[in-house]
Amino acid sequence: MFAVVLALAAGLAAIAPTSAHASSAGATGNSGGFWVTMTPGETFTQAVTQASQESPGQVTAALNRMLQHQQAGQGVYIPESKNGALVQVKASRSDLTGALAAAESTAAVAGSAATAIVPYSAPQASWPVRGNACGSNRAWCNLVYVIDAEFCSQTCTLEDELYARLTVNPSVYGSNLVSWTVLYSPNHGDFDGYHFQWFVLKFAAENQCGTGNTSSFSTSTSNKFTTNCDTVLWNSRNTTAVEYWAHLKPNGSWYSDKAKDGTAVCQPESTENTYCLY
Repeated sequence: MFAVVLALAAGLAAIAPTSAHASSAGATGNSGGFWVTMTPGETFTQAVTQASQESPGQVTAALNRMLQHQQAGQGVYIPESKNGALVQVKASRSDLTGALAAAESTAAVAGSAATAIVPYSAPQASWPVRGNACGSNRAWCNLVYVIDAEFCSQTCTLEDELYARLTVNPSVYGSNLVSWTVLYSPNHGDFDGYHFQWFVLKFAAENQCGTGNTSSFSTSTSNKFTTNCDTVLWNSRNTTAVEYWAHLKPNGSWYSDKAKDGTAVCQPESTENTYCLY
C-alpha cells in the first residue's frame, strides 16, 4: 500500500490514527501539487484516490499538469509496486488518465483530529505474509515494511522512505520477542511518530489474544519489544501481525504498512518446551 504517514508521541500519550489513512483536521498541503504515499502491493491509482479525499482540487490540478507535461514530450514519473519493492517508473498516458478519473470520482472527506491510542485494526487474517522461517524454524526473519512519501506536481519525486525489518521469536505464552531495525532514507524530515502496533493471533482462526503499541522511536535504529496473549498456546497456532505506522507532517495524515509472519505451531504441554516452530 502507498501511505501518507503517521505519528504517535513517546509513551503513547499522544496522537494516533483510526485507520491506515487518517487525516488530521486543519492539515495543510503543499501548493502546486499533492503528497502521495505507497506501501508494497498498492497501486498509484489507489494512492491517488486516497490523496484526493484529502485535497481533491490539488490532486486533479496536478494530474492535469502531469498530463500536459507528458503531452509536451517530457518524462513523467510515478511510483509503482513491483516484486515487493517500490520503484519509480515512467508513466503511460493510461496511468495518468486512470488516476485522474479515480481522483475526479472520489468525494472529498473531512479529516478528524486523532486523539487516542491506535484502536484495534481488523482483520489481520487478510494481511500479507512476508519473510521466511529461520533459526531452525524457531524464528521468522525478514518481515519487511516500507512506506514511501512522494510529492507530485509535474512529476512525482520520492522525498522520504521508511523501511523496517523485523524478526519474530514466538513463545507458547504469546510473549513473542520481536527484534527490529528501522531505516529512514531518503529523509527530508516529512515523517514523524513512527511506531509499531502489534497483534498476537491464536488458533487456526487467528483470533486476537493480545495487542499493543510501542512508543515512537528514532528514525534509524534497532530495538526489541515483547507481545502478550491472554491464552497459553500449548499445541496451538501462534501468529504475530504488525502494523508500521507513521505521520506525514505536510498534510497531517497517518498511514501504515501491515503484514504478519507465517504461523508458528507451539509444542504440546507434555514436552514442557515453550518454543513454537514455523
